[in-house]
Amino acid sequence: YLDNGLVSYDIHYENDTYFEDVPGLSNIYIRVPWSVIEPEKGNFDFSVVDGAIEKFKRAGKQISLRFTASETGHVYATPKWVFDEGAKAHWWGYDGKNDSYSMPYFDDPVFLANLDVFLGEVAKRYDGNPNIAYIDVGSLGIWGEGHTGSAGYTLTPEMARTHLELHAKHFKKTKVVVLDDMGQNFNDRFFPEIKADVIRLGFGLRNDGYAGVDGKMRFILPEDKTLGDGIWEHAPIVMEPEHYGEMQRLDIWGDGVDLAHWIDTVHATYIGLHGY
Repeated sequence: YLDNGLVSYDIHYENDTYFEDVPGLSNIYIRVPWSVIEPEKGNFDFSVVDGAIEKFKRAGKQISLRFTASETGHVYATPKWVFDEGAKAHWWGYDGKNDSYSMPYFDDPVFLANLDVFLGEVAKRYDGNPNIAYIDVGSLGIWGEGHTGSAGYTLTPEMARTHLELHAKHFKKTKVVVLDDMGQNFNDRFFPEIKADVIRLGFGLRNDGYAGVDGKMRFILPEDKTLGDGIWEHAPIVMEPEHYGEMQRLDIWGDGVDLAHWIDTVHATYIGLHGY
């Protein structure tokens, strides 16, 4: 139950012994909508992050963070007041629902100005905190994964560079990690176009759901190189598998996926547990 939903982290549960069920577990990944932290302009509530730090620190674990601007399960992952101030919203649906969730235009000046302030507050509180392993650039795309999927909104390399620079502006000590799925969808990614910027800024690389239903890995390029070449030497490489339950159902966890080989090939720093 350490997964995407905030209710799954169970930071108030006193018993920490379940960590012993996962050998080698080093950090707990937490994805938080911006609106949870700043529900009103200038009114910051970091209790969910602080509570997680305190709980998992007692078990000798770090946390890793992603603050998102567009989510399922939250009509407003970017706080509603940002749109009330004039930021333009794009509405999209998921799982057969229409116009259910808000998505900012990621180059909107009102959105970016408020995001700048928000990231500054996050960095003021957490940059260099030894209990935090890394923080994602989570302000782009659905779930902060850098893509807009079927939302009908196209990201550009210029938008991505703006968000990278904002994170570089504020996070000087804690490692920053960039999602490789930036673009409209998994088949229309432009990460190679911004890779030089990622290397220049000293950022790491993350891939969410790298093993698809066919057991293949998007991290590996056709020329038998990896997206992380030139990055892993100085920054974290984070691998998140397909949802574990789905891989079990399709019987590709142990057969079609040579996990140890992939970890070695991409020089992975962390591999996540994905699924309920």
